[in-house]
Amino acid sequence: MILLRMVIDMNRQEIFVYVKQQYGTEPDYPWKDWNAVLRHKDNNKWYGVVLKVGRDKLGLTGDEAVDVLNVKCDPVLIGSLRTQPGFHPAYHMNKDKWISVRLDGSAPGDEIKSLIAMSYDLTGTKKKKRGNNIMTTDELLFFDKMQQMLPVYIELKEKVMEQHPDVIIKVNKTQISFNNKYIFAMASFQRVPKCQEEYLLVSFGLGFEKQSPRIAAATEACRSRWTHHVVIRKPEEIDEELMGWIDEAYQFSNTK
Repeated sequence: MILLRMVIDMNRQEIFVYVKQQYGTEPDYPWKDWNAVLRHKDNNKWYGVVLKVGRDKLGLTGDEAVDVLNVKCDPVLIGSLRTQPGFHPAYHMNKDKWISVRLDGSAPGDEIKSLIAMSYDLTGTKKKKRGNNIMTTDELLFFDKMQQMLPVYIELKEKVMEQHPDVIIKVNKTQISFNNKYIFAMASFQRVPKCQEEYLLVSFGLGFEKQSPRIAAATEACRSRWTHHVVIRKPEEIDEELMGWIDEAYQFSNTK
């Protein structure tokens, strides 16, 4: 049996609808033509540019034009993105920090949304952050094949570090762990039965089994040590309830 991944295309108009719903952005037309800029409301900076570009300008065959979206991207990810269908060195922008995405169905819609979120964050008004809240190369590479989940992790990390600035983050091949004396929480792509969509699995340890419909699984790894797993698909699911559980896990780990 062959399983086909459903790819949802995003064209120019769907981009405009999405950013209006997500960020309250209306396209700006500074050149009084087809090309449009997506700006932050607070600092007026660009986080996206929709352009009509000749295929030959992108190194493709044919002379017809195609819509592209330019977004700012972490330089660590740009090299791998350019090897994927639909991605090109940024047209008429800094190629080390921006990337062009064709809006012709070549790139998956969920990946485009993830890149828009990253660009919006990178170009936004900078918040004062502690030094250990900066994304490391190891963290970024962990999401190399699941980039649509990076905004979820960014939200998780920022909230954990706000609660507990002393946390140490460790990255290995299968998980990112949050540590004080011991590991108290983890982020991974571990599969959960009956969950087919893409997600980030957030896990935390307590001295008892926490009961909630949100908890996809809980296992007693050893006596009085329960590991709980919560499926997270979007940043807004990193909410007060989940952060309360993670805080409990932090306190439990510190008392062992």
